Amino acid sequence: GYIREVHRDEIVRGFSHQTNDPMFNSSWHIQQTNDIDIDATEAWNLLPTSSPTRSIAIIEGVGFDTLNADLAGRFIDRFNAVDNSTNLYSNTTNERHGTATSGIAGAIANNAISAAGLGYNKLKIQAIRIGYNTSTAGTFTTTSVMQVAAINRAMTQSSTAAISMSIGLTTYQSAMLSALTNARSQGRSNKGIPIFASAGNSNLSTWTNYPASYSGVIA
Repeated sequence: GYIREVHRDEIVRGFSHQTNDPMFNSSWHIQQTNDIDIDATEAWNLLPTSSPTRSIAIIEGVGFDTLNADLAGRFIDRFNAVDNSTNLYSNTTNERHGTATSGIAGAIANNAISAAGLGYNKLKIQAIRIGYNTSTAGTFTTTSVMQVAAINRAMTQSSTAAISMSIGLTTYQSAMLSALTNARSQGRSNKGIPIFASAGNSNLSTWTNYPASYSGVIA
């Protein structure tokens, strides 16, 4: 009558996520000593070893460096909506913003290079470029047709679970909203694709920034 519960003492194997990537400890969004982070390492602990590889569509205006060592083998699709090619390099070599945004999501973990991507080797990249006339300041030119082609391309990969756009445009375009709505409702075999876009860095309460301001897009 004095024993309420009895449990077997079982030996289990644990995994540390202190990777050998030299910039991992500087990745404050992944982990901080005060735990004001996004709990990435805690989420990685919940990943089954047999979990399938997914992909994310990164839509960028200024290009990608697909030869980056920390992204080797990560690009499953390359599409340039400007000229319908697979050429993603920017004509301004020091402005390849897509390299950074791809790395946040998909950089290889435990390869002793740079940092670890949030996908922790379970996420690949569908790289899509929509801009031309790029500058070192990060500006570029695009059109409604190019943007819609990018969204449609993102829907062609059955493994793509999200669309990310780190771009800012000042003009509302009905064709783009229609394409985004279609992706949200019909992507992933009609499950819908969640769409994320940059809110911008201006810290202005009255700023209207597209695609972040379109209905249904997570800013």
